[in-house]
Amino acid sequence: MLKSRIIFILGVVFLFYLVVVQTGYSEEKAAIPIPASLQDSVIYYNSFEASNGKAEINKIAAKEQLNISHLTERGIVGKGYLSAAGWKDGVIVISKDLSPYKARSISVWWALDKDFEAGRVSQVFALRGKGKGYISAFFRGGGEDGWCALKKPAGIFQVYNFPGIKNINGIYNRDIVQLLSLKAKVWHNTIVTFSAGQDIVLYQDGNKVAEYVLQGRPLRENDGINKIDIGFGGNYPMFLDEIAIYNRVLSPEEIEEYVNMVRGLSYTN
Repeated sequence: MLKSRIIFILGVVFLFYLVVVQTGYSEEKAAIPIPASLQDSVIYYNSFEASNGKAEINKIAAKEQLNISHLTERGIVGKGYLSAAGWKDGVIVISKDLSPYKARSISVWWALDKDFEAGRVSQVFALRGKGKGYISAFFRGGGEDGWCALKKPAGIFQVYNFPGIKNINGIYNRDIVQLLSLKAKVWHNTIVTFSAGQDIVLYQDGNKVAEYVLQGRPLRENDGINKIDIGFGGNYPMFLDEIAIYNRVLSPEEIEEYVNMVRGLSYTN
């Protein structure tokens, strides 16, 4: 009887270790709880609540690179992270299991530290593959920049330098400030979903803004897309919070519901 009780207690302790210590996640600790409908799908989650800035959930054994001196109390709710201008001190996540040749959804909450000005560049994320291959979402244009003859700051999504895949220079909105306020400290959510390594959908603040189908071939494991740079904001420092990667394609309804939930929490805190 005593032996059975000891085994039971050890089992409970081990389960606690797996759920809380290994993943680091609990709704009590999280400034923003992961919706119940998404908890089984999240494979990476970082709310920057931990003192070392590491992820609460890391099922993909990802290596993380960040500067803990850039942790801040000014997340969308609770703590967050502030990158530096000049393409440095963002957040890097490295894992072969984040590659979007499988079904994946990537979500980032972000805010600029300064008002966006025409002629500048601000990048939310870039997935990096072998060689020079990359997939990125950023804002650029207007002023004296002259890039792509853009008259005003634009929203851009690119897929470039993957052999056998036609490059995409997706200028999905040529006047992005009509869609998103790029004023300082205004929080936004960017989500990109990948299906079958070929269908890509981009959402801003819960709204679908672009959809692309890769031409030539789908993404493959040997494209080596195992790294994502987040918040290397170009000309602007960028606040980051609630970075999440899911092992499936989130539906438009799930994305809208999630964004509205976070917005509601941010308004009441």
